[in-house]
Amino acid sequence: MSRLAEDVRVLEYIFSQFIPQMLSNITYIIISVGILFALNTPMTLLVILLTPLFLVCNVFFVKNIREITYEERERRADISKNLQEIITGIESVKVHTAEHRERRRLSSALNDAITTRIRNTMRNNISQQVRFGTQSLIMLAVLWFGGNAIIAGSMTVGDFVAYTAYIATFAGAMNSLLSFPILLQPAFTSAERIQELFRLTPEADDTEGIIPETVDGTISFYDVSFSYQEKTPVLSHVSFSLKQGEIYGLSGRTGAGKTTLISLILRFYRPDTGKILLDGRDIASLNCKWLREHISVVSQDLFLFNTTVRENILYSRPDATDDEVIEAATKAQIHDEILALSDGYETAVGERGTQLSVGQRQRVSIAQAFLKDAPVLILDELTSALDEQTEEALIPVLKALSAARTTILISHRPSVLRIAYNVYAIMDGTVQKE
Repeated sequence: MSRLAEDVRVLEYIFSQFIPQMLSNITYIIISVGILFALNTPMTLLVILLTPLFLVCNVFFVKNIREITYEERERRADISKNLQEIITGIESVKVHTAEHRERRRLSSALNDAITTRIRNTMRNNISQQVRFGTQSLIMLAVLWFGGNAIIAGSMTVGDFVAYTAYIATFAGAMNSLLSFPILLQPAFTSAERIQELFRLTPEADDTEGIIPETVDGTISFYDVSFSYQEKTPVLSHVSFSLKQGEIYGLSGRTGAGKTTLISLILRFYRPDTGKILLDGRDIASLNCKWLREHISVVSQDLFLFNTTVRENILYSRPDATDDEVIEAATKAQIHDEILALSDGYETAVGERGTQLSVGQRQRVSIAQAFLKDAPVLILDELTSALDEQTEEALIPVLKALSAARTTILISHRPSVLRIAYNVYAIMDGTVQKE
């Protein structure tokens, strides 16, 4: 976010103000040099010989200023990151009485940013004084040689006064022009940080890949292995099939790889080896957007946007009607509770849905999946925040919903897994039928 906001703003400033100013300075220099040659050619040649001294500060300072500017941007980004983490996790901070620790961590990041800023400012100021020194040296040379020219009678006092007026314009414009390499270092740093984002490998383009005319929902894993870190496999040579129209349970300890397996189906990651098929086609060859449009997911990592309940449910299918939204909410056993809210379906859920209880947020997410009505349904710990009564009321709806689609049911609860056609357990990176 720091790169997208601050660095883009720096580049905007460069193009909107710095470049026009540079063009103006070039114009002033060209006009001033022409007039200076007309007034006194030998002294103007001397001024031009002294002009490269302006570049001295560039040679000594450009690289260092660019490096310290990059470091400063990273420090400021750390502050934004730390603030966001603290605010987002404020409940955890309070539960663990970590206010003082977080304050110290943030203070340390602020001190690092301030120290880096001071170093950057000092280097910029020193380079600026070097340029002013060069400008003063040129003025002294003009005064010395111009005064001698007046004494010698080769230059009039009027020409000398005019010459000093134009040399001031020339030196000031030259100082500004040749300071651009220094002043542009923040822009180069911003451009580099933005280019690092552009160099990231994106997902496949929406226009790429096969778009089948129909989809049944049969999913097959063939010798699939995957690891987040080398030599630490999460899944190892996994092979199994899920038939269309049946419910399959998936169990295993926390961290066993259940969510990883789902992420592979959604193509959030690619297998290290092996392949995953949907209706006999390798999902790597399918259009990524089309693939995800045909998969509904209710994740244990609940997230709602800071808008109304209706718009959150509609997020999975924006063109749905109000009746379809209500039907999906009813199936998710949340319709009556929505009506009891202050503004019903128009009630704002707050940032990340904090105005709703965890159970309500989970059932809104379930309603999203029901509304999407995709042929593949993935339910990741969907009843973890529901009471037994609501869970029992929801199970018949899940059975009816899963009748014509492939359903992957991830859960630790035996009461939920008992509705599955088959239950697979993930143990030590392998998938075994229970």
